[in-house]
Amino acid sequence: MKDCKCGSCGKAFCVKDHRPGLFCCRACYMESRPKKKPMACKGCGQTFTPLPRRSLKRKFCCHKCYLDHAKKENHSCYQKEATSCVCRQCQRPFRTTKSSEHRLFCCSKCWREHQTENPVNGFGDCIGCGEQFTKEKSDQICCSRVCYFSSHAMENSRSWKGGSYIRYSDDVEHVHSGEYREPGSIIYRRRPRIVVAGAIGRNLFDDERVWHINRDRQDNSLSNLYLFQSQSEMARAIGSRHLPEKSNILTAPSPKALPKNNTTERHKQRTR
Repeated sequence: MKDCKCGSCGKAFCVKDHRPGLFCCRACYMESRPKKKPMACKGCGQTFTPLPRRSLKRKFCCHKCYLDHAKKENHSCYQKEATSCVCRQCQRPFRTTKSSEHRLFCCSKCWREHQTENPVNGFGDCIGCGEQFTKEKSDQICCSRVCYFSSHAMENSRSWKGGSYIRYSDDVEHVHSGEYREPGSIIYRRRPRIVVAGAIGRNLFDDERVWHINRDRQDNSLSNLYLFQSQSEMARAIGSRHLPEKSNILTAPSPKALPKNNTTERHKQRTR
């Protein structure tokens, strides 16, 4: 602790060593602050007390007095002398105030028509649909996102690598199906399922599984593929180690066409 003397009232007091010890209380601190000086409003003439930080810049007691003073002194924003102009679009004369003498159009309708007929970036021919469109950017080449993705899809894409890739997680080749969930979102399908579906003449159900007999997932020949009717059937074959040695693609029965993802109806048809 250390002994200090208040800088406002002169009273002695004790504070901790790390404290500055300038005032004994908050009242003395507030008393030592600079006083607010009253000022006369330049608009209405009434006396008001501004904040200490704004006392040098403040000239009016309120915003209304500022506006009345600006109007009385003929500020540039209140100069109403009308000037004559000619509309750039319709070529009709119109009158405007001095503060708006830079206007080029008489109304917003003429301005919109002028922007449509004379776009800033000009016109262009869409490389997707071939129709003419108004450019929003100088380097725009398509009229919409749909045309852009259709013109840059598959062989037209810079990153096109044949439409297939081998997924690292399952080591199976995935092929571009030509379908899109949305513009730019491509649907890839597994090549073994595409090969089996083409051989049996129908799309595979979601619960059907394709097995590679020689365990080489890059060998997608029909003699190396075996079709399981469900995931549980394939799991039982793997668990009992009675794995197929011959393909059943050409001899597999083709069930009736059923709705996709309808496992219940498929089970009823098998049990008949």
